[in-house]
Order: sequence, then C-alpha cells, then structure tokens
Amino acid sequence: MKLLVRSLIGVITAVFLALVMAYAIGRTLPEQHVAEGREVIAASVEQVAARIRDVAAYATWRSGVDGVVLEQSSDEAVRYRERSGGEEMALALYQRAPGRFESVIVDQSLPFGGRWLIELEPVNGDDTEIRIREEGVVRAPLFRTISRYVIGHEATVKAYLADLKASFSP
Repeated sequence: MKLLVRSLIGVITAVFLALVMAYAIGRTLPEQHVAEGREVIAASVEQVAARIRDVAAYATWRSGVDGVVLEQSSDEAVRYRERSGGEEMALALYQRAPGRFESVIVDQSLPFGGRWLIELEPVNGDDTEIRIREEGVVRAPLFRTISRYVIGHEATVKAYLADLKASFSP
C-alpha cells in the first residue's frame, strides 16, 4: 500500500512540475505568431471561393467541425459560430476582393485569436493555388507552449487545406 501511495504522489508531483515548466516556458514565448500554408486544388478559383464562402456547409467537409450556426450577415461579412468538440467560436468571414478572404475570430474571451488571410490564384489552367497566412495570438502561457511545441502553429492551416483539397476529390 505504501508503494502505491508513493507512486501516486510521484505521478502527481511529476504532472504538477511538468505543468509549471510548460507555463514558465509559455511565459517566455511571444503571444503572437505567424503560420503559413499552401496547396494546389483541382478546382477553379470560382469553385474554391464558393466553397470558402459557404460557411453553413463547413461541417460537411471540414474535419473537427461539428456544425455552424449562421448569425447576422451583411454585404461586408458573414458572421457565424463554429461548433467543434462541444465548444463554439464566433467568426467573421470577409471577402476582400475576388479570390481574397479574411477570416477573423471575433470572440475576444478565448485564450487564442487572430485572423487568416486567404488568397486564391489560378494555376495550371483549371487548378487553384490557395495560400493561407495565419496571424494568430495565444494569450495563455500554458496554451502557448502547447500550441508551439505539441500541436504546432500551422496545424489548423494544414488541416483546413487538406480538408478543402479532399472536398474536391472524387
């Protein structure tokens, strides 16, 4: 029994120390980061732009998105709440020009935020190159460490690009 108690205390202490170290490392990391990704998709710029604009259909092709609730929209932006893993996040999607989008996390209460700049360019005739630049912020030190060293800043961009490409595959 003593061995079990000592082992349990050792595990709890190790977890606590790991969390303290992760927090301390996160305090040394900058809150802001930039991540970029690009992909060539076998679809026209118009088709890819239409898929990006149709936020109501995101749950049909984006992994990890359980649903989308449309909110107020205007000529300027589509505002919506994205549900993922039991959580909701408020976003706004702006079409800045043909083939140019800006997606912004509008909920400032989250431990992260930022925007994506999305550019579409025609390549190889009917294909489209999509480039995404994430200008992110991770406010909580512990999440900064996890985002930087465990998940990777570019993980969401890569997943989005892979999902978008797959959505055009037969």
